[in-house]
Amino acid sequence: MSNELIIALALVFGLLAVVILNAYLWPNEKPTPKAPDASFNDPPKRLQRRTLPPAKPIATLEIEYADAHGEVTERRISIIQIDAEVDEEGAFHPESMRAYCHMRKGNRTFMVGRIERLYPPGETTPIRRRAEIYAWFAELCRQGAEADNSQVTRR
Repeated sequence: MSNELIIALALVFGLLAVVILNAYLWPNEKPTPKAPDASFNDPPKRLQRRTLPPAKPIATLEIEYADAHGEVTERRISIIQIDAEVDEEGAFHPESMRAYCHMRKGNRTFMVGRIERLYPPGETTPIRRRAEIYAWFAELCRQGAEADNSQVTRR
């Protein structure tokens, strides 16, 4: 073999050795990903929202309420606000109310027309007829209006 061929082979093997040593011994150029903190993988903690019952509710009563799907549940509610229309003669026509629901532990809106039974405070006999339920809420609105209660919203 000629000296030039031996030198060329030596250079090729030398360069190959340098590349191999570079790959194994020198640190990798790519940054190694750091393990994320345990809190990074956890979903963010949401604060539990709780609505407190009103300090002075208009009334606290038991009702049987049919939701939008027709499912009837028994609920204990503390009425916060009643939304009613007032006609020309000053008669109240209650439509909905904002109340703290003790079952759901939060404020809810209840439609007066979906109340199946109403147990007035201190009464054991329920009011079942829809006309009587509306009359009971209308009386509650009238009493609130006479007492200048801002918890009755008039339309």
